[in-house]
Amino acid sequence: MVVSMKAVQRKVAVTTWTMDNDVENVRHEQFGLPTYFCTLGSPWQKPHVEGAIGLTRRWFLPKDTGLSKVSNDTFQSMFHVLNHKYKKSLGYCSPYELSYEHGIISRIPKLSIRKAVAFR
Repeated sequence: MVVSMKAVQRKVAVTTWTMDNDVENVRHEQFGLPTYFCTLGSPWQKPHVEGAIGLTRRWFLPKDTGLSKVSNDTFQSMFHVLNHKYKKSLGYCSPYELSYEHGIISRIPKLSIRKAVAFR
């Protein structure tokens, strides 16, 4: 995770990180930027994450579905669809478009409904 965070910092002008209090963020000191953590039980402090979870539940997975039951192909397919969705908070661009514009990704993947496992 440290390598990924450093790669993002090289390409995008990031001044702070705001994260969950999860185990994957235990090495936050190594990111080299001030890091803030969301208060437990305060979903409004991370609206983009909560919005993505809400859309995943609304479009793909019923609320009580455990992610351990979802195949990697299905998960990647859902991720792909959500990253193609235009968002008001991103100036009506998709996350893929802004990632491409800022040099985080080298091309925008095509969305193929035929290959989308999430819709089967």
